[in-house]
Amino acid sequence: MDMKELEKYITEQRRELHRIPETAYEEYETRDHLIAALREMGFDPEVFAGTGVSAVINGGTAGRTIALISDTDGLAVREETGLPFASRFAGRMHACGHDGHMAMVLGAAKKLCGIRNEIAGRVKLIFYPGEETGSGSERAVADGVMNGVDAVYGAHLWSDIPSGKVCIRPGAVMASSDAFTIKVTGKGCHGAMPDTGTDPILAAAQIISALQQIVSRKLDPLDAAVVSVCRIEAGTGWNIIPDTAVMQGTIRCFDSVLRDKLRKMVGDISRDTAAAFGAGAEVSWESGSDVVVNNADCYDAAKDALADSFGRDAEYDYKGTMCGDDFAEYLKLKPGIFAMIGIADAERHTDFPQHNSRFDIDERVLLPGAELAAAYALRWLEENK
Repeated sequence: MDMKELEKYITEQRRELHRIPETAYEEYETRDHLIAALREMGFDPEVFAGTGVSAVINGGTAGRTIALISDTDGLAVREETGLPFASRFAGRMHACGHDGHMAMVLGAAKKLCGIRNEIAGRVKLIFYPGEETGSGSERAVADGVMNGVDAVYGAHLWSDIPSGKVCIRPGAVMASSDAFTIKVTGKGCHGAMPDTGTDPILAAAQIISALQQIVSRKLDPLDAAVVSVCRIEAGTGWNIIPDTAVMQGTIRCFDSVLRDKLRKMVGDISRDTAAAFGAGAEVSWESGSDVVVNNADCYDAAKDALADSFGRDAEYDYKGTMCGDDFAEYLKLKPGIFAMIGIADAERHTDFPQHNSRFDIDERVLLPGAELAAAYALRWLEENK
């Protein structure tokens, strides 16, 4: 297929998808758009997990199966980019690049369809919902979308990396993600008579201070981790000491053993600190995604594919990020690569962080991004006949 035509197709797909951002498990219009695009290529797509879509490219010869995977959901963010193809939905936008992810997989599919006879096996296209909840991939797996898949590939457009540079290095590239809720229980009383009650706000403040010392004083300085309290709610009036205070936050790290250790420390410190002030503390957890770990055995194929698509000087030694992605669940099941594709370009205003209302992507990376996915699929299947 002519590269200019393919680039135009991918860009148009990205812009159409950008106009219709839908939050997790509500991606109905997005689903229908993807179904139509896949049918136009001759596929008979299947729906999974309510709003997910999959299709299969059967190659010219028998072989194994690799999945090219994209997330589909947008965010509850009011768009302020001023783009001519901005979101049609008030209070929602693609502020994390998932529109570009879908467009790149569609572009890779279009390219692979044109060389179907060269494929030694099968390529499965997976567009799954709910990544922003951290549970989308689990729902997809539970619905059987990974059945028969031998390897995986995904990519994230990333504003912390210069445009046109790509991280494919083996090992951890994105952190685990867990959310905690701490409910501190005291005894409410009049604000003018604090001695007659037990102040849960005071206990909560001390818990926050103690939690911030986990990373600085409880962990090996060489272990990367984050403990953040991001929300606190308590009280109904200026002169009323309440019965309870509730805090929410997150822990992030690059190691599963450390992840368990952090969870235990948050619980122990919260309960012990509250007890020191005569209060109680209940800690509950919502587990998010695990660590995103690129498979070392897949690196050579990814490096060759990167050279073919972005050029030999495109590889970027990215330090990794404490942000998480539930693509980790696919990598726990099957070997693969999660490429971090840079989009940051100050002159093009594509250096705003993910989840920002002015977030935009450098569309110049979409064509090579699609080529990277296609090239990696071809190389992996050829090398793993």
